[in-house]
Amino acid sequence: DLVRLSVQHRQLVQVGELGSQINSALPYRETADRALAHSKAFLRADFVALLRWEDEQVEVDGALGVSARTLDSSCCLESSDCPVRQAVETGVLTRSSGHRCTLLPHTMTHQIVLPLLAGDNGSMALLATATTDENFATVSDEALRAWCSHVHAALQNARKYDSIRRQAVTDHLTRLYNRRYFMQRASEEVEHSLATQTPMSVVLLDIDHFKRFNDT
Repeated sequence: DLVRLSVQHRQLVQVGELGSQINSALPYRETADRALAHSKAFLRADFVALLRWEDEQVEVDGALGVSARTLDSSCCLESSDCPVRQAVETGVLTRSSGHRCTLLPHTMTHQIVLPLLAGDNGSMALLATATTDENFATVSDEALRAWCSHVHAALQNARKYDSIRRQAVTDHLTRLYNRRYFMQRASEEVEHSLATQTPMSVVLLDIDHFKRFNDT
């Protein structure tokens, strides 16, 4: 028991250190990529993926170890023994072995699924798979649940970060990009043009009777 508690403590400390690395104010895509990379390393998994469950559809929000373009997540809706489906529906950490579907490479016979709390963007799950259970078996459920909390908080913060950033560069009424965004992008394009010695153009459009749109 003392050895088990020592290992668990060491894992929780590692989870805390990794969590601090992803819980910073970063864009969602960068945060998701960091979460996948740290999850793969911490669990010593062969393949990890972030899955988003929304409106009776399962989308691959990111993957590491296998190209997301080659993955078909439709079986998560069709298969009753799908570990992803079980984790999302029950909200409980799920360990499984031997499950095969179009989402998992057939060599990945062992799975861990961490359910991420539902939010405005639907439920999510972090899936980790491996060819053997050698490494997964050494990770305690307590460490996995702690890591799940860190990943969920990081993704939620990243969504808020992106939302605030969008609000800063878009017009509230029209949802169109504002002058600040135009100046930022124009500066980037000028720098790119100078660096690559390629020409750039600016196109101006005039919309007839736009005052009527503003008035109404």
